[in-house]
Amino acid sequence: MSVQSIAKRAERVGWDLTLPMVVICVLATAMGWWLYHAMYAAPLPATLDESEDATFRVTRVLDVLKVVTQEVETRVSAQRHHENWRGRVEVEIEAPVKLLYGVDLTSDAVQVETRTPGYVRVVVPEPRLLYHDFDPSRIVEKRMHISGMRTRTGAGQTQLTLCIYEDLPREIRKVASSRKLLEQVREQSRAQLRELFQAVLPEDTWVEIRFKGEEAIRAGAARQPEA
Repeated sequence: MSVQSIAKRAERVGWDLTLPMVVICVLATAMGWWLYHAMYAAPLPATLDESEDATFRVTRVLDVLKVVTQEVETRVSAQRHHENWRGRVEVEIEAPVKLLYGVDLTSDAVQVETRTPGYVRVVVPEPRLLYHDFDPSRIVEKRMHISGMRTRTGAGQTQLTLCIYEDLPREIRKVASSRKLLEQVREQSRAQLRELFQAVLPEDTWVEIRFKGEEAIRAGAARQPEA
């Protein structure tokens, strides 16, 4: 094959590739435009008419947001012990963990109340854990004790793997559902929701955010007979 034929073939291939590349670029640009407008060009509640009442404004915020999330970063430890006639293996690890909680604003449990001028109460569901994530490559092996005829490369590695993929997720779920962490997430979500609703209401409006669980607790306390 001559140099000229190779050059012509390369030129033809180049033109054959140009059209698909142009199409891909156009589609990518169109998709980027669509995503931008879907995320940022929605009818934001901040532009509401001044004549709209507080309940309607808050409802518009709920329609746009759908869900409010809180991400928590923490460290979780896990331990594992295994013993048989050949000896004992003890493993302890620690890992950085990300927890993502969300408040579902599309739920039927959401209620908006305007009892008096300048006061709005919004009742929303409790924050729920949406997912948890950890990077196995960032796990720290804090301790591994091996006795008897057990070996680090054998039983030690096996128990370490089981600790990472069985014990650690279980400990993460325990931490994620702990009362202290849930209270922290609840207060962060409350502050975030109050700020979002306050942005579309007059400055002198007080916004109270109450979670559905708190409603049940208050109702139960109200039914308690006095000692």
